[in-house]
Amino acid sequence: MLIPNYNGISKAEATQLQYQMRTGISLQTSIDKITTIAGADISHNKNSDIVYAGIVVLSYPQMVVQ
Repeated sequence: MLIPNYNGISKAEATQLQYQMRTGISLQTSIDKITTIAGADISHNKNSDIVYAGIVVLSYPQMVVQ
């Protein structure tokens, strides 16, 4: 699936694209032992060009930041 430049599509089109892309997500894993997990987020102020992003990596199952 070709992901377009989001600057050229409407909010409704972007929402529809996300609904289409979510069908490709799998919550199943073939990994026997998980020892590290991570989470990420990104946000922006619609009145600014500034983007904020964050990533955290944790040990599992202790949930200690690495």
